[in-house]
Amino acid sequence: MGGIEASITDWLQLAQTSSQTSAGWWQVNIAVVQAGLFVWQLYVMRRQNEFMRLQQQFLCQPELKVTIVQAWPADGKEGDRVSLSKGKRISIRAHAVNIGGSTAYLCEKEINCAMAYVGKAGVSLPMFRPYKNLEIYLARGNELARLKLPHPEHGYDSDEILTHLAPGEFGFWQFDYEVPDEFSDGDVLYIMGLAACWDAPKSGSVPRMRRRLVAFAKQFCQKDQVFSSVDSKKNPDYEYEE
Repeated sequence: MGGIEASITDWLQLAQTSSQTSAGWWQVNIAVVQAGLFVWQLYVMRRQNEFMRLQQQFLCQPELKVTIVQAWPADGKEGDRVSLSKGKRISIRAHAVNIGGSTAYLCEKEINCAMAYVGKAGVSLPMFRPYKNLEIYLARGNELARLKLPHPEHGYDSDEILTHLAPGEFGFWQFDYEVPDEFSDGDVLYIMGLAACWDAPKSGSVPRMRRRLVAFAKQFCQKDQVFSSVDSKKNPDYEYEE
């Protein structure tokens, strides 16, 4: 009997040990599964947040608009009447505002520029845009203006080149232009250029989705002393958005 009782006791102990081992194994596996589910939930939440951010980025694009172009004699003050004549220097200023729903990150400075141009009355603007071939223009001492940010205290007396524009913010081009010797009565003064931006910075974790570009050309009316946009149908290479 003693041998039988010892065998039963050993069997019960073995069963108890096996049961404890099995329970521990299941506890470990449940913990692993729970950890895996937690990691998966974090991944799904991150993907959802990324999708929502990209959706917001796509729907709320930046958009640049060129507006408020002004001119005055370089040796005078703002508001003075502009009289076009050979060798006359004129100060010109134009503004670009972000009317979109997100920050506009300005593209390379070479495609954020403005310049002046004198064309013959009644003749369309040239096929090749003047800001694509600047040697003669710059050789005359003229400037190719870069888009700048107004100074908080000194206003337009600023040398800070723009890198980005938040919704509602504006930058400006400002430069002097000397009317060329070949100018004759009836010729037309234009200010023209390009403004381009991305919807995300060049470096960073956020991918760029879309580039926006505005080409503009404003014609000066000496009689009314105002600038107005050229006809985009007649001059599609000068006044357009993409």
